[in-house]
Amino acid sequence: MSSSAISNIEFNQSVEKLKTDGSNWIMFQRRFTIAMNDHELYEHLTGDAVQPSPVDVAKPTDAEKASIKEWKKNENKAMSLLVSWLHDSTFTKYMRKTTVVEIWAGLITEFSMRSMLKHSNMRADFMALSFTPGSNLHDEFSRVTTEYEQLINLGVEVSDKEYHSLIFKFVPIEIANHLSSVSASMKTLRLAQKLMQSPGASETPAVNSELDPTVLMDIALDHWEMLE
Repeated sequence: MSSSAISNIEFNQSVEKLKTDGSNWIMFQRRFTIAMNDHELYEHLTGDAVQPSPVDVAKPTDAEKASIKEWKKNENKAMSLLVSWLHDSTFTKYMRKTTVVEIWAGLITEFSMRSMLKHSNMRADFMALSFTPGSNLHDEFSRVTTEYEQLINLGVEVSDKEYHSLIFKFVPIEIANHLSSVSASMKTLRLAQKLMQSPGASETPAVNSELDPTVLMDIALDHWEMLE
């Protein structure tokens, strides 16, 4: 197998095809640019690899011919890799573009906006998740964590505070009340810790009153199993 074929196989394994709805644009953009850097082709995306021109167009030197040939070789390789990771419906819109930098600039313009809209909707759907009455809470939390990981992998930001808030809204009311009680106890403990410190003494690490979302789910599951 040629080194070129091996290189393309490695590229295939590192980059997922750009989805037409733009949902994976952020991760695609990051991985594709990293892979292109690894192949020493990134400058063809940015336009920094300018096509060389001979001083005398009518009489190019051998060195100039070699330089132009090398640039075209790398441009064609970059073009091949880029269009291979576009679905036909996406590639069709850019078929008239003649350089890699033109296609890449067009993709950034189109999919940055498309991605923002898609991610906004996905994030809203995630924050609106609700418990299915009568379901197993283990299974329901698996659904939550799976969707959370999918969002994170797509580059959609969900803060711990937001995740924390979702869990409170997600679980049945009796479990939410229990979680509120536990959280209140943690806040009381943190306040007591501050009051017990001697004036001038070095501050001891504070107890975090906001429980980690994973810990919060564990507490919820323990209480749910006790109620079952």
